[in-house]
Amino acid sequence: MKRTVSGLKRLLTDLDLPEADRPRVESDLLDGVANFRAHDEVAGYYTDAELLRYPYIFGFGAVAVARDPVLDLNTRLAVVRSAIRGLRPLDDNGIPHGLPALLSFLAGAGALHRVTFQVVMIATDMAGDLYDDWRTDEARVLLDWLIAKSEMPDADALWWLYYLFSHCDKAPVGKAMFRFVLDHPAWPNGIKRDLCLAVLAERDTLRPPALWRAFWASLRGDEQALKQAQAELEPAVLDDLIRSGDEGEDDFAGTPRAPSFGFISSLLRGGESFGLIPPYFKRMAVAELAVLGEDPLAVCRRYLGRHDYYTDGINQGVADVVRAHRAGLPDAAVRDLIETALGIGSVVTRREFYALGAELFGADYLERAQRDNAGSIRQWARQTATPSAGDSARAKRGRRRV
Repeated sequence: MKRTVSGLKRLLTDLDLPEADRPRVESDLLDGVANFRAHDEVAGYYTDAELLRYPYIFGFGAVAVARDPVLDLNTRLAVVRSAIRGLRPLDDNGIPHGLPALLSFLAGAGALHRVTFQVVMIATDMAGDLYDDWRTDEARVLLDWLIAKSEMPDADALWWLYYLFSHCDKAPVGKAMFRFVLDHPAWPNGIKRDLCLAVLAERDTLRPPALWRAFWASLRGDEQALKQAQAELEPAVLDDLIRSGDEGEDDFAGTPRAPSFGFISSLLRGGESFGLIPPYFKRMAVAELAVLGEDPLAVCRRYLGRHDYYTDGINQGVADVVRAHRAGLPDAAVRDLIETALGIGSVVTRREFYALGAELFGADYLERAQRDNAGSIRQWARQTATPSAGDSARAKRGRRRV
């Protein structure tokens, strides 16, 4: 479809952008629309200018502008702020695409306020997938801001980190984010330990920030909870939150309105349930507790064998602790841990600890694994105990080179 640019002229004028930057901003916005079109068949019925009237679709363009290093910083800030001002959290297509990426840009530019962050994140919670079109390097920028530059109370920053982790089902991204936080020099080990314990808890243990609680209490009509949360808020913070959703004289004022299913879904959840935190976070948290000063053997004994959705992730974390701190662990204690693990019903856990036993104490554990009642473990043990012809040839070549 031929790109329609005439409808963008007023938008570019209202943004008050430098004349020299307007052609490139226009191109980036249209690239964003093209990205949207690639994922939406219905988009073919609308012109580019019509689509950009919707905050959700404008977000595609704003992300493209934010990522354009050729553009002047102030120009990118103007476009990103326009996207955020266009938030219509209660409307269908009213939440701009890519809000986490836009927050990361503002954080990197030193232009993100903690109230803006929370308002936008509440809207993002209604939209759904936080990690759609959010790059890992961008996520690190926002995490750094949250920990070291947001001026939030540690308890609030801790909750927001937990929130971000609980929504990350992309393991490579989540692992990189968690590792970044655990290695961050701005937080003492005590707070990192609190984060690990929260991740390992069987239910949500952290208290949401007052702004989050105030917003959801207001929607539920819970006057008592609202008053309690308001008492903790800074002056005018709640007013800022309410105004963020008001209609204004901006580029989206004429956008058609329809009920937002994302809002309805969020309202039913009440802003309280995040679901299950991915197991790989649990694995990393167990291993990190021993790094942060807790006794490694005590950590292993405390968490090994917990029987729930997270059994495998936590038990694999225990195996990681044993490997990392083997030199300081008595043989008898390690063998006891392995025997405990081999009595657990999970196939994944048993195979992990058969491998650990063979690694630390010899092939007897592989022989035992070949008698396990799980066929997949027996097959794994046979393959591990009897290297393939290719493995044997490589081993022989390796020995000849030594």
